[in-house]
Order: sequence, then C-alpha cells, then structure tokens
Amino acid sequence: MLGGIAMMRMNNNNQGAGRGRRPFGGCAPGCCQTIAAVVLFFIALGFFSACATFSSEAAADPRAGKVKSYNVVVSKWTGGSEAAYATKWIGSDAKTLPRISALTSARGVVNATAFTVLTTGDAAVGKLSDTETDYTRYEKGVMLSAQLPNFHQPGMETDEEFQISLGDQSITVPGFVCELDVLKRRKRKYYYARRKFVTGVQLVDKVNDPGTFTGVKGLYDESCALTYSEAKPIGEYLENIGRARQDCAFRRPSSAMSVSVTLRSPEDPYVNAGRIAGCNRDFGFTVDELTTLGLTTGIVGIFPSLACFAFFYAASRVRAQHALFIAGGGAVQMQMQPQHQTHMHMHMQHPGGGGQQYSAGGQQYPQQGGVPMGPTYGNPFAAQAPQYGQPAAYGQPASYGQPASSYGQFGQPVMGQPVTGQQQQAPNPYGLPQPRAQVQYQQAQQPPPYAPYMPPAR
Repeated sequence: MLGGIAMMRMNNNNQGAGRGRRPFGGCAPGCCQTIAAVVLFFIALGFFSACATFSSEAAADPRAGKVKSYNVVVSKWTGGSEAAYATKWIGSDAKTLPRISALTSARGVVNATAFTVLTTGDAAVGKLSDTETDYTRYEKGVMLSAQLPNFHQPGMETDEEFQISLGDQSITVPGFVCELDVLKRRKRKYYYARRKFVTGVQLVDKVNDPGTFTGVKGLYDESCALTYSEAKPIGEYLENIGRARQDCAFRRPSSAMSVSVTLRSPEDPYVNAGRIAGCNRDFGFTVDELTTLGLTTGIVGIFPSLACFAFFYAASRVRAQHALFIAGGGAVQMQMQPQHQTHMHMHMQHPGGGGQQYSAGGQQYPQQGGVPMGPTYGNPFAAQAPQYGQPAAYGQPASYGQPASSYGQFGQPVMGQPVTGQQQQAPNPYGLPQPRAQVQYQQAQQPPPYAPYMPPAR
C-alpha cells in the first residue's frame, strides 16, 4: 500500500512538472546558477572598470603636471624668494615682529607669546607626506611661530569662533567644531559626537616683499590652515541622533590645550604644495604604480569573469535538462516504476531449494530451483493477474494454475468454485455498485530469473 502511495505521488509530481509547475522549492530551473553568474558579472565589471580607470590615468599621468608646478615653485624659492623673505624678519633692516592676541567671550583677551623666526628643520621647511623622489627638495625655509598658551581650559567653554589680532588686522578663526558620526555594529547604528578643538592656525603673508608688511591673507584655505585636536566622545547612542547632538553643546575640553599660530610667505613651497596637491600634500600615484594597479585589477577580474561564464553555462544546461524532463514525462515515469518493485523485493523472503515458497505482500508463491515464481518483475499489478481467459476475481488474487473463484457469502470469493455470470453481476448486500476492473491483462508472463536490482539509467 505504501508503495502504491509513493507511485501516486511520483505520478503527481511528474504531472505537475509537465504542467510547468516549478520543482525544488518554487525556484525556476537554473535560477541559482543565474543569480551567482550575475553577482560574479558585477564583481568582474568592477575590477575591469578599475583597470580601465588606472590605465587611463597612467596614460594621462596627472602626477607629472603637479610635480612640474611644484618644482617651479621650489626653483623660485631657492632662487631668491627665501633669502628676500628672511631679510624681512632677520637682520638690521628687519621689520618689527607683529604682536598677536585672541579675543574670547569667556576669558577676554588672551595674549600670545612673541613671534620667533625659524629657518631650518622640518617645521620651518615643511615636510610633505609624499615619499617619492621625483620632486625637488629644499633645505631652508622661513616661518614665524607663536603660541596662545592654555587657550582651551577644562573648566571653561571654548567659543565656537574667536578673533585673532595681528597688528591692526583682525581675523575670525573657528575655535570649536562638532560633527556627528555613526558606527555600525551588527546592523545597528550608534551615533556619537566628534568634538574638535582648534590647536593650530596657519597664516600667510600678503606679500613676499622684504620692505613691507601689510598683513596676512587670512585663512587662505580653512581645511589646510587649521589643525584640530579631537576630544574623546562623551557617549555612543543606539539609534538616537538627538542625544549625540546634545553632546555637541558641551564645548569644554578634558585637558588644557594651547593654540599655535604660524606665518609663512605666499611663495613658500609648503604653502603652495597645499594649493597644488591638497591638504595632504601628496601628488598622487606614479605612472609605474598606476600601470601595476591596472594590470593587477585586470588579472584579478579574469577569475570572476570565467566563473560567471561557467555559471551561465551551468544554468543553460539545467534549463535544457528540465525541458527534456517535461517533454519526456511519461518515459521518465515508466523508468521510475522499478523503484517500487525494488521496495517489494526488499521485503520478500527467498529461501533456497526447489518446491519451497516465499511470501510477498501477504501472499505465498512457489519457487522452482531457487527462482521465485511470483509476480512479474516491473509490473506492480502482476500479483493480481489471473490465467489467460479467466475473469479477474474481486478481493483476492488468483493463484497460478487455479480457476477463478466464485462469489460466496456477501459477495466474497470462495476458493475452488467456478464463477457464474449472475454472480459476477449481482450487487453486494450493502447496496454499493460493483467495482470495475481497473486493469485488464493478457496472459501472465513467465517471471524472469531473480537478479540483484540495478537502478534505472538516467
């Protein structure tokens, strides 16, 4: 009975597949391979796009133009601009060093230390972050440096803006900046406030002329002219940006901090490096580096592209096999039926010796020479097949070599008695219609010799 139910389910599955229903969890055949191929396609596209970008930049060589502009500035600086600006602040004809102070709302006027002139060292020259050797170096610089000591106090709030006075000139400088940032941890967002206190102000002289000092240009570029010190976050708040904004109102530092103020020439190479290459003062990749990056990304992109083609090919094969499965559903069903007979043979008992019997499905069948004489292999209904020319008995299978039994009490067959036409047509005492014969069979075939089961070829 269980074997019959399994066969019915297999038949229903084949019929469903023949109607176009999607097997295997509702996913279309080859969809998984297609999705993987699409993902790999975009990965390969990213690598090839990067390869094209690096190759085009290597051909254009943007670094060469920046380095050339910087080398011109260095040549002019070492050719006389450095010496002229040094005489402006050093020597008998030097100008009086300007006084500098800061005006705050909490502390009032904060006087700075006197300017000192630096001409050597990394601070005076200005060290670039670029480590390549294709741009010109120089050894001397001129820089004026002063300090606003303990400008930021732990017990006092720093002004968002304050005024720096240099002689008769006044410059507005940001004193405190707050930015909101977010951290992602396990798909959850934590907001916090990045509180920054200004610790450095770089001023640029209006002219390099040694004879005059007319003030400074102000903050020629706030991103490059200002240096900040970031304080430790007060707290991190889960999905609460409002609490992070409240922390921005807290403008008291955790420790005292001074503010350095510097003054440089407008022709100083360090100042111009920020204008040419940006605040990081790096001229970018060299041609060799861009070429190497282009080749590397191109070679790496080959692997996901090959995998992409392989998955597309696999998807096409799966779809083709599914189409053949639908087109040949009946043949596939017939090939799957011996699996039911395998289940039957696994439950059969095969004692050796001729003249003995074995049981299958509750019925006894004889053996001849160890070969079972039971139902025909491959036909689940062969156990119910009568001899040729005899009608099918209702309720019990007819034994081989025995005549069909007639209906006895309540329409049940009696072994050894012939069946008449009237008895075949008489209804049962329950008033139910006589069941129709489901399958008509021809002469029963001699069962083949018993052999181990071999699974059907796919």
